[in-house]
Amino acid sequence: PFVIGILINDNAKVDKVMPLEHKETPAFAKKVEDAHYGLQFINKHVTDNFIVGDDIDAVSGATITTMAATEAVRNGAHLAAVQYFKFEPTWVKSPWKFGIGEILILIIFILAFFPKIINKSPYKYIYMASTVTIVGFYLNASISIGNISAVFIGYLPSFNNHLIWWILVAGTLLTIFITGKNVYCNRVCPFYAVEFLLQKISGSKFTPSPAVIKRANSIMNFLLWLSLMIIFLTQHPALGAYEPFAMMFSLEGLGIQWYILPFAIIGSFFTSSFWCRFFCPVGAVFKNLIQLRKFILSYITKR
Repeated sequence: PFVIGILINDNAKVDKVMPLEHKETPAFAKKVEDAHYGLQFINKHVTDNFIVGDDIDAVSGATITTMAATEAVRNGAHLAAVQYFKFEPTWVKSPWKFGIGEILILIIFILAFFPKIINKSPYKYIYMASTVTIVGFYLNASISIGNISAVFIGYLPSFNNHLIWWILVAGTLLTIFITGKNVYCNRVCPFYAVEFLLQKISGSKFTPSPAVIKRANSIMNFLLWLSLMIIFLTQHPALGAYEPFAMMFSLEGLGIQWYILPFAIIGSFFTSSFWCRFFCPVGAVFKNLIQLRKFILSYITKR
């Protein structure tokens, strides 16, 4: 979410918009700031709609961040309209955003529950191509540790404007708690499909020993712990996210991700699911949640 200051003149029009704080991915927030996005709000009346796609234009490549910033401005302007200027609410409510992107994500997510279908050739390759094209490049909607930690911090996006987030993040977490299965990592995740393709291209059959895998799990859990500490101490979900997903599919990311992406790609040529198996914090969270669920069910059964 964004915290934005709004300066409103006596004519009930916006004079200035001042971003004060945000919890968005820094790269996308910077893109919005560089586009001088706040200038759109100048001279708009406090009773205007303030809706992206209606009276506000989105910033290309940062639509979700644009919507979050607009929502903050809209809430502030409409609050001033009612409480200070005593206007009656005449603006249009923010509509449900349910378009082609939401439909495609819903189809991909539902198909993940039918592994007997999507694991058969040629459907497997068609499904993987769809996750890379749609979840990765078209929507850049890969789940990150920032998305997951935001749930526990309490930063939940609005349901009507961020249905894709709810389908992927909330849907995956809910599936884990209900069924104990992770339908995201080896099916929906577009980066998994990229790694699968790279390993097929290289033809490498290298398999790490159990000792290496065990050590890698310890490293992955340590990186997860470090990431969560940064997130919870700063209360900024995006600051602890180091996955190369945004870097891979939109060339937007933090400085360290420029080094992590080639590292993950090179590793995938030699070992299948290199990043997923050894470094991914998202996979580590889901794995630990599955283990926690098993522990709770075992405890309840014994009791």
